[in-house]
Amino acid sequence: MTWSNLVLWNAQIALLVTAAALLAAAVRLNARTRLMYWQALLAVCLLLPLLQPWQREVVVVPGAPAPMVAAAPAASVPPAAPARRFGPGDAAAAVVAAGFLLRAAWFGLGLVRLARYRRGARPLEPVPEPIALLQRQLCVFPEIRLSGALAGPVTFGFRNPVVLLPERFTECDPQLQAAMVCHELFHVKRRDWLFTAIEEGIRAVFWFHPAVWWVLGQVQLAREQVVDRETVRATGARERYIDALLTVSGASRQLDLAPAPLFLRRRHLTARVAAIIKEVDMSRRRLIGSIAVCFTVLLAAGWLITGSLPLKAAPQVVADSPGITVTGADRIIHRSPVRYP
Repeated sequence: MTWSNLVLWNAQIALLVTAAALLAAAVRLNARTRLMYWQALLAVCLLLPLLQPWQREVVVVPGAPAPMVAAAPAASVPPAAPARRFGPGDAAAAVVAAGFLLRAAWFGLGLVRLARYRRGARPLEPVPEPIALLQRQLCVFPEIRLSGALAGPVTFGFRNPVVLLPERFTECDPQLQAAMVCHELFHVKRRDWLFTAIEEGIRAVFWFHPAVWWVLGQVQLAREQVVDRETVRATGARERYIDALLTVSGASRQLDLAPAPLFLRRRHLTARVAAIIKEVDMSRRRLIGSIAVCFTVLLAAGWLITGSLPLKAAPQVVADSPGITVTGADRIIHRSPVRYP
């Protein structure tokens, strides 16, 4: 893909995300549908080059007899190719590659930090009965540990998931403990850490694109709101769960390096508490109608955007023969052939 096509692709993503954001603000959706909406938008943005027809210019070259090429003497030496200079395209490629490597290093540092937290944590023993009951209800039994290096719960791991809780967790009210752990158990049940790792990989590739970062932030917020709603339904303690969010938000701030779904990101606190207080209950008919409207509007927006800023394929070169010149063409009479018995 050429640099001009990369610029056009990123412009298409920015315009499509803008249209999707305006649509999401106008149409009310529940948390689960919003998560599917933002994930589908992210997938479409990544697959835009495959989902649209590329503009291909046809170049017609008049046919000509092949030129006669004399054989070169055996002792001749081919001329040396001119030295390639470092141009603006090379500089842009170097900047993009450097940003990707930095983001990949950031992700790797987060994985190392999570592993260190896990090694330094101690198992939660004995497991309180309300937490053991939640594990049996959800049929998930991750390793639960206490860490003095964390200000809030963190869940990570795919094959052997672990829930890390802060040391002061044991000092909290039992209902508060159950609310916190139930949230993390739902993350384990949904295998959210795998999706978080994939999203961090996308963030590393598109580190320069603010629209992609914004969509990833919306995906993370919608995922946490889905888990919030499931937790409130499982525990039946809406007020205590809001208290848990506020308790974690009041803890000492730490650097968000961990590539894992955190119990709380402070920038999401207001939106999450508001969503818990006023849940959006939608009938099936209204939900299907909203999804149909979103799908239709986004399809139309994508068609307009890709039609206005099409990606350009390599030109197709077609050789044309010289043809036949006919004099007196105005007197030529053409008719279908007559078949005689």
